[in-house]
Amino acid sequence: MSVLERNASEWEANARRNALWAILTDRDRTEAAWDAEAFFATGRVEVDGVLRALAAAGAGPNFQGCFLDFGCGVGRNTRALAQRFAAGIGIDVSETMIALARQYSEDDTRRAAYSVNRREGLPDMPDGCIDFVYCHIVLQHLPPALQPVFIREFLRILKPGGIAAFQVPTEDLASRVQCLVRWGKSRLRATLPSWLTARIRKLLGRGSEAAPITMDMNLLPERRVAAIIRQHGCSLLAAPYTNSTDTSHRGALRFMTRHEALTAVDSGVTDSRLLSQFFFVRKPAP
Repeated sequence: MSVLERNASEWEANARRNALWAILTDRDRTEAAWDAEAFFATGRVEVDGVLRALAAAGAGPNFQGCFLDFGCGVGRNTRALAQRFAAGIGIDVSETMIALARQYSEDDTRRAAYSVNRREGLPDMPDGCIDFVYCHIVLQHLPPALQPVFIREFLRILKPGGIAAFQVPTEDLASRVQCLVRWGKSRLRATLPSWLTARIRKLLGRGSEAAPITMDMNLLPERRVAAIIRQHGCSLLAAPYTNSTDTSHRGALRFMTRHEALTAVDSGVTDSRLLSQFFFVRKPAP
């Protein structure tokens, strides 16, 4: 089984156990706390905040164009984006997530098109076809080798003048021992079946009793992201830090300076020692 196939299998299992809680985990609450209305409300708040941050960076997407929500899940952000853009596409690796996204949005006045993608790239999407690419709390769960692949794809499919907004962890503040432990856990997850990993987590008291969820957390250094952006001739507008790796951010996305992000880690405001950044990128117009 390839790394992509394993990733797809893991997220399909997560979706079947409890899709909403898999997307927005919360160490302080059980999955029963997420009802659909509250869950999708976080998407509307998040999209509003991202668009404000983009405006503050001196950019805004073409709302008359088409957006892509990569790793859309059940459409938490896709549904909010669909109310702002003329057209949109939601893509996810899980068939169950996509089926639920269609179900949740079936009564919406404006709907995105949803599709499953389990390939290493976006081969069905031609160059320069998308006005706005959005991707949050997705790249961090992809195998490290695939993170640069999909960032390159985001920039390839952007129209001239288009905007990409994507998040990825870029730095690990954990000690060497903590990093080794995390690496060991990652290797076990790559070796053991996802159902067995979930069972072990449950026995250790590390997962939801009703819906044990398994996922990797992987980073891509900021310098590598910046290099990809330069290679595609695009401009980095801003790269603020976020609380996206906190297991209890509850969909309440926060943008921070590096100092604020470090303070949040040191003070225990966030339970993750991975620093995360949101990259706002513009493809130059001809």
